[in-house]
Amino acid sequence: MNYKFFILLTCLIFVSGCNHSLDRKYNEAVKAYMQKDYTKAKALFTELPNTARYKDAKAYLGNIYLNGYGVDIDYKRAFDNYEIAASYKDSYALRALGVMYFHGWHVKQSYEKAMKIYMEASNLGNIEAKNDIGILYAEGKGVSKDLKEAEKWFLKAAMQPHCDSLTNLGNLYLNEYNDYSKAFAWYSKAAKKSCENSYFNLARMYEHGEGTEKNIERAKYYYQKGVNNNDVDSVFNLGLIYYHLGDVNSLKRAAALFKKGAELGSYASAKNLGYMYKNGIGVEKNIAVSNKYYSLAENIEVK
Repeated sequence: MNYKFFILLTCLIFVSGCNHSLDRKYNEAVKAYMQKDYTKAKALFTELPNTARYKDAKAYLGNIYLNGYGVDIDYKRAFDNYEIAASYKDSYALRALGVMYFHGWHVKQSYEKAMKIYMEASNLGNIEAKNDIGILYAEGKGVSKDLKEAEKWFLKAAMQPHCDSLTNLGNLYLNEYNDYSKAFAWYSKAAKKSCENSYFNLARMYEHGEGTEKNIERAKYYYQKGVNNNDVDSVFNLGLIYYHLGDVNSLKRAAALFKKGAELGSYASAKNLGYMYKNGIGVEKNIAVSNKYYSLAENIEVK
């Protein structure tokens, strides 16, 4: 008997045993991926067969190549792996293909193609794709700008709930409808779901009394949440609040925040910290250090 045929026949007879072995390999690969051992994950995912049962393995490989996890970024390999997974109706991989068309990674950039693929992924239940469709309608990319359609698609995803969609609804009401009350309501819902991308906008609304009563303590609370996530805008705005409070401890806090902002690449934070060192505000006056942060600000601005 042909040896290769014998091995195949054995697997057909003992399917559960073969699958069990491959399942163990798949689970081991996922574990390695989650632990950021991408070299091991890639090797294991690559060994798995191109079948519907292991379509997720191809989606994971797509992620590895798209993001450069343990390898050089390779858009072609990312696209090829996503395409295999998508052929088995993997909604995650399908949506990823839409993202690649949106940005023009490996393929000719096309919002129209991205929209078509997002629709397919959405029909398979992908929440991210629903949000993506909302963005295209909101920005008029690949379709005519239609805020009502955008809102409809954001709502579909937000009901899951989906953080980006909750925040996008807030953005829609704030920037397009100028309805501060509804914007505040959506940002609040997002914050209650621990959606990190809502903290800055919610803090800003509390700071300026937009859509709600002005409340500096609540503004500080949500800016601090943004600071904890290294959001440069939250770092700078919280620094400004402490700076304008003007007492010694607040000024020291402002300097510390501007220093953090400068380290995160914020032009405004670096410039403000340079000013504080130049004038001895909240820190000991030091012209050399002041010049250092002014120079840093200039370099950030050039970039």
